[in-house]
Amino acid sequence: MADLEPGTPLSVAVTDTSEGPVVAVQGDLDVSNADQLAAVLDPLLKQQPTRVVFDLTDLRFMDSSGIAVLLRAAAAVPVRVTRPSPIVRRVIEATGLTDALHVES
Repeated sequence: MADLEPGTPLSVAVTDTSEGPVVAVQGDLDVSNADQLAAVLDPLLKQQPTRVVFDLTDLRFMDSSGIAVLLRAAAAVPVRVTRPSPIVRRVIEATGLTDALHVES
């Protein structure tokens, strides 16, 4: 049996902008590292920003654990997802969350 290739490590960077914080997420977001994104978001959400923008341009993969983290943020403050990669966009569309996460090209 062939071994599965390891995923691309998750990288999260936050930049403050006039629109609110932009959270750039890169790599693979799954059950093994969703808590890493949550750990970045928790203190950010406690500051009650007016909005959080997720830049998913370089996110290669996301499973339901990643979706759960995004939804938890959306329950706390308005969120916007920008430039998701095609595979991540398909995951969001397949779950019917395009409007809830305010996905933009």
